[in-house]
Amino acid sequence: MKLKIMTNLKNYKFFLNIIALREFLRRIHLKMAYFFISVGLALIAMCLNIIMLSFIIHLTNGLINNDFQIVKDLKICRIIYHAFPRLFVSSSSLFILLALVTYATAFLKNVSSYAASLSIWKFALQTSSKIKRLIFSRYLSFGKMYFDNNNMGYLNYILTNFSTEVPGLIKSLHVTLSQTFMLFAYLFIMCKISWKLTIIVFVTLSIAGFFLKKIVEHLKAKSPAFTKAQIGISNSIFNILSCMLLVKSYALEEQESRRFAEISDREAKLSLGMAKKIQLMEPIEDMTVITVMVIVATVTGFLVSKDPSFKVANIFVFLYLVRNSIPAFNSINTYRVALAKAKGPIIDLMKILNDNNKYFVICGNREFTGLRNSIEFCNLSFSYVKGITALKGLTFSIDKGKTTAIVGPTGAGKTTLLNLIMRFYDCPPSSIRMDGIDIRDFTLKSLMPHIAMVSQDVLLLSDTIRNNIIYGVDGESITEEKLIYVAQKARLYDFITQLPDKFDTLVGDRGIKLSGGEKQRISIARALLKDSEILILDEATSSLDTKTERLIQQAIEEATRGRTTIVVAHRLSTIKHADKIVVIEGGRLIEEGPLNELVAREGHFYLYWEAQKFY
Repeated sequence: MKLKIMTNLKNYKFFLNIIALREFLRRIHLKMAYFFISVGLALIAMCLNIIMLSFIIHLTNGLINNDFQIVKDLKICRIIYHAFPRLFVSSSSLFILLALVTYATAFLKNVSSYAASLSIWKFALQTSSKIKRLIFSRYLSFGKMYFDNNNMGYLNYILTNFSTEVPGLIKSLHVTLSQTFMLFAYLFIMCKISWKLTIIVFVTLSIAGFFLKKIVEHLKAKSPAFTKAQIGISNSIFNILSCMLLVKSYALEEQESRRFAEISDREAKLSLGMAKKIQLMEPIEDMTVITVMVIVATVTGFLVSKDPSFKVANIFVFLYLVRNSIPAFNSINTYRVALAKAKGPIIDLMKILNDNNKYFVICGNREFTGLRNSIEFCNLSFSYVKGITALKGLTFSIDKGKTTAIVGPTGAGKTTLLNLIMRFYDCPPSSIRMDGIDIRDFTLKSLMPHIAMVSQDVLLLSDTIRNNIIYGVDGESITEEKLIYVAQKARLYDFITQLPDKFDTLVGDRGIKLSGGEKQRISIARALLKDSEILILDEATSSLDTKTERLIQQAIEEATRGRTTIVVAHRLSTIKHADKIVVIEGGRLIEEGPLNELVAREGHFYLYWEAQKFY
């Protein structure tokens, strides 16, 4: 009963894997035509191989017996013979005819094999490209919280390395199928020569296959640990390179070098363990060849002594077939090895393709055409981690065309609120509304063009100043005059004119070649160029000195004119002209109102104001 249940479970898992594979192929829109063409060409090569081998047998027998009259009975040769009877009179001319036909068949077989290989390579490369595109599009669809919870080195490793695993399996599968076809051809001819010898060969190969199967099982067990070690190396490299200044500031180069060496050694140890198993397969195959050859030679000698009619040519061909059939027989184990090595990567790849813990931002089909009245927050609560609430029952509104400032201590939830407006995280239903409509009902594609954000954490591409400013807008529609205009408004143009390459100056990785203030001004110029009706400023002047801050504040005041502006600031002097100030502490709304009213009330805001009156 227990055995029956286990068998049913295995069958169930098998069908689940088939369904998952079909779903995977469907999702990457993979056309199987090249794969089936390759398989068809491999079948053609197999048929040609059978014909070629039969010609070789006749050619060998003819050379031994000095008699090529059999050529007249072979179908292909007979057609040529009857077409040109005067050319093929002597025994030597018949030999030449048989040799040419054998060579031509071998040539066509190799052409078919080559075409099959090209076809499967094209299929594999297309598969790899489609998998990369699928993984990348999946990354783009995930919510921000997914990236908060996952290491960038791990995600990059999956994209760049794991996308080759499935194509590698496809190529291995093609090789296995091709070799299996050839194995059938070899077995067919071997049985024609001697079914007794064929059974002996088959039994010997099956015994060798048993030992190889055990090796594959060990590889399969070690694959996830090996994959985890490789990802660990990738994560370590990414962490150290992205935080190089932190390492140097604490003079921890030697410590990090030792830590990396430990991870690298662990990966090398696992790799060596897998290599030992893989390399063990070759000696087993070699010993199998020797064993089979000795057995075949011994049995053949016995058969020849008992049956003088047993042809010597057949012995040579049989030994040739045995030698070639062993790699074909072992190709199944080779595919199992490839499958075992790919187990870990495929597990991680399937995690990316499923929808668990991806924190998708839900959006509807409604088009957002612009803000008419206000943005409302209706009892908004939000948690990053279950049980720890970042925002608790926030209720207030932001009026169209007005400037609303949000203030509060660090960790109060100000940036979280902005991230929810920007739809980086998914908010509870109906907790944020645009003119009374749930923000989740709008498409992101129609909503985002209406909102521009300048964050305290400036995000720059490793590209030119020009491309960083025009990112997200139609670059071809942006004239040089318009680019200069926004650069001037962001108080950036004077700095750009001093650079040798002007707007085409490269900013380096994450803008490393620029100062904090210069990066901030590029971000402001980008927001100004977007020209959205809703402007979000999250500590937009945090990286600026006092003089530059005054210049930027003038540009911001001009940019916010007539726009719905949401400002988060620690320096309260920058929000003196706000129409409304909202005070948040511990994720809760504490008080709201105009500046003068809040100061006169002498509540929480008044304490902040008094603490900063000398700034």
